[in-house]
Amino acid sequence: MGKPQNEAQKVVILRSGLKIHVPISVMLLASLLVLSPLINLSASGESITIRTQPVTIFDPNREYVYAEYRGDADIIVAVVKSDPGILVEGGKQVGENAWGYFKVYIANATSKSYLCTLALISSQPFLVNISLRSGDLPGTQAQMISVPANITAQIEIPIVYGSYQQPVVIAPTVGYMPAFPLWSLVSYLVLIPMFLATAYLDKGSLKAVRKRWSAFDTFALTVRYLFYSSLVIFVLVTVGVFFEFLMIRFYSWGIQLHAGDWLLACALLSVFGLMYGIGKWRGFFDNIDEED
Repeated sequence: MGKPQNEAQKVVILRSGLKIHVPISVMLLASLLVLSPLINLSASGESITIRTQPVTIFDPNREYVYAEYRGDADIIVAVVKSDPGILVEGGKQVGENAWGYFKVYIANATSKSYLCTLALISSQPFLVNISLRSGDLPGTQAQMISVPANITAQIEIPIVYGSYQQPVVIAPTVGYMPAFPLWSLVSYLVLIPMFLATAYLDKGSLKAVRKRWSAFDTFALTVRYLFYSSLVIFVLVTVGVFFEFLMIRFYSWGIQLHAGDWLLACALLSVFGLMYGIGKWRGFFDNIDEED
């Protein structure tokens, strides 16, 4: 529109360095006058595919792609395809001249790039103006496309989210050396003294009822209660480390997995468990376990 018909039939203006792949039959029927740079244009039968230059959006809350089309006859517009996260809305009026618009928004900014494809056709030639708008301010990154009559134009609009930042995934660190987090330290500081105190009180009760009691019996009783305390500590540390694993795996907590503290609890339980097992096997607890 706005160009003589014979001129529109003769020329196709593109920025230098860009190629047009159009069958000769389509070139003889009609031409496409492009007054702004395009990335690629191809045609097949009675349709053409136009890929515009990417439009960069930095503020999805204010900025959007605005396309306005005008012609002498009704222009049919349809959304052929749009990526998830893209919202397209528009309107038009038909009178002596056809006029309409569509707006393309980034509704859910979860990616760096998007693509929205629109199809337009009319019985008369028409113009499409594409630009970036921010609120009510004038458009920028303007591009203009002239579409001939009775040709379906599929316009592909690449959209780049300029403010997109790749989500930073913090790889959880695994500590193989004991770090003694507070919950682990409390287990040792509370349970070991508590069980040792219980062993001391139990020793006094047993000495009063046993005919004989030696230092070896005191040592065996202490080993038994240390085994009990290490077993409880192992259970508590295992629960704590498992909880850390769940938070890291399913909730992406940037915390350290205290594998070293779990290994220490395993070693402590193994040592006292081995001593307790050998003692039971050798009968070191016979005097302690003797029935009254």
